[in-house]
Amino acid sequence: ENFRFDTKYFDTRCYLMNLLENRSKEIICNKQNLYFNFNKFIPAKCREYMAESWELSVFIHNQDLQRRITENNEVFIVRPAGVGAWGGRDIYVVNNLAALKMATRQTKKYNKVLISKYIDNPLLLDNRKFHVRLYFLVGLIDGYFVSEMLGFFKLFKAVSPYKKADWINADIHDTHFRGNDIDLIYPYIEPPHGIANTKDNQQVIKNMKNIYIPKFKDCLHEISMMIKDQIAKYEQSTNAFEVFGCDFLITDDDNIVLMEINDKVEYGCATTEGTILLSQLYMKSIIDAIIEPLMKNIPITHHQWLFIDKIIS
Repeated sequence: ENFRFDTKYFDTRCYLMNLLENRSKEIICNKQNLYFNFNKFIPAKCREYMAESWELSVFIHNQDLQRRITENNEVFIVRPAGVGAWGGRDIYVVNNLAALKMATRQTKKYNKVLISKYIDNPLLLDNRKFHVRLYFLVGLIDGYFVSEMLGFFKLFKAVSPYKKADWINADIHDTHFRGNDIDLIYPYIEPPHGIANTKDNQQVIKNMKNIYIPKFKDCLHEISMMIKDQIAKYEQSTNAFEVFGCDFLITDDDNIVLMEINDKVEYGCATTEGTILLSQLYMKSIIDAIIEPLMKNIPITHHQWLFIDKIIS
C-alpha cells in the first residue's frame, strides 16, 4: 500500500503507461465494491458468477441472516476488503456464531469487511480444492476502452484433501499461497507440473477449454461493461493499460465463482520453465494487442478484443 503511483513525483508525459488510475480501480479491486457494483448494475450475472455477500456490519445485526448459520447450517466466509486486504490474510470460514464473533473481532482493523456464502462443493484436483488465476487486461487505448482475457492461466490448490468439515483448517480450505505447487496451464502443456496424471484430473483440464473458459470470458465481458465508464488513466498518459489477476473457483456442478480481482499480481510459477513461459506469453500478449498497433499506427479496433467501446469524453 506504500508504493502507489503518486503524481507528485511522476508527472512526466508519456505515450503509454502500464498502470491505470488507482482510485478508479477500486470498483473492481475492492472485493466489497466488486460485489455490490456487479449486483447493482448487472444483478442476474452477479447471481450467476459471484457468491451471495453482505457487509459484515450488516450481517452481524441481522437475526434472519444469522439463522442461516444456526438453523440452516450454512457456512460463510469473512474476508477483509479495501486498503490492507491482500495476500489471503485474515480470512475466516464461519459455521457457528462463535466463529462469527471471532472473525468479527479479528477483522476490526479493516474499514471494510465482506461476508459471503461459502462454496462448499468445489471441483477438486488431486482431491484438493483449487482456484484458477486468470489474467485480465484492461486498457484505455487510442480513444477506446478495451479488455481481454489473456490466453494462459495458473492453478493454486490447497495442501490437504478436501472435506466438508474442519472449517478452520487452512490447509484444507485455503488455496491462496499455501499450496502454490501447480505450474502454468497453457494449451500445449499436458499434464502441468504439480498435478497427477489421472483420468479425473485430465477431465478437469479438458473441461477448461470446453466449459469453463467460455464462462470465464462471459463473466469478464460483463465486468468490462460495468467498468467501461469508470476506469480512468493518469492525466500525463496518452494511453494506459493494466493487467489484473482474477481468481475463480469452479464448483462440482461446473459453475464458476468469481472470488476477487486484484491489481497486485504475481507472475511466478512452480518451475523456472513455467515462469519463463509465462513471461514470454505475457509480453507477446501486450505487444500483439497494444504496443505493435500503437507503434505501427494500426487501428486498435483491428484486434479481436473481449470487449471494446469508444470512449465518450
